[in-house]
Amino acid sequence: PLPDSRRYVSQIPLLSRANHVTLTSVRVEERMVRRGFVAAIISLGMMAPVGASAQALYRTVVEVDSGDPGQMERALNMVLEMGRYHIVYKESAEIRVIAVGEGMAMLRTDISPVLQRLTFVARSLPIVRWYTGLEDVAAATAAEGAPPPLYPGVAMVQRGREEAARLEAEGWSLIRP
Repeated sequence: PLPDSRRYVSQIPLLSRANHVTLTSVRVEERMVRRGFVAAIISLGMMAPVGASAQALYRTVVEVDSGDPGQMERALNMVLEMGRYHIVYKESAEIRVIAVGEGMAMLRTDISPVLQRLTFVARSLPIVRWYTGLEDVAAATAAEGAPPPLYPGVAMVQRGREEAARLEAEGWSLIRP
């Protein structure tokens, strides 16, 4: 093994103050280079591999299953508060709102009692995704004779309740306002 550089440097006789300053600055520069190298290695190790999908640290599902405007307001308030919190504290989060049954009225542009609030939340929080079940859209289509006009960006899942239960089983937090 190599001798400790500090002991080695301290054993060199110094002729003047200038030599001491030179040796000290060399020691400081050597430590800085080592620290920079270690920091670069650590940062490379922390980088995700190219093509890897990043998973949100906090994952929440809000299930709206009633046509009650109060429940829809409570759901949007929760989503807004959670989203603001995660953004302020720079936390990785994903929030999914799943409207099922009569709750699908929240995502309809023709009859939603909370359309303005929904628009505000959707525009201000990019971490929120909106979903409804294909079975609910099919039921509304059969009852009205035409597909219901849904808010732009609403994604379809086969069955809303089952999707919420599946996500809860995968570790998502499920909230039913």
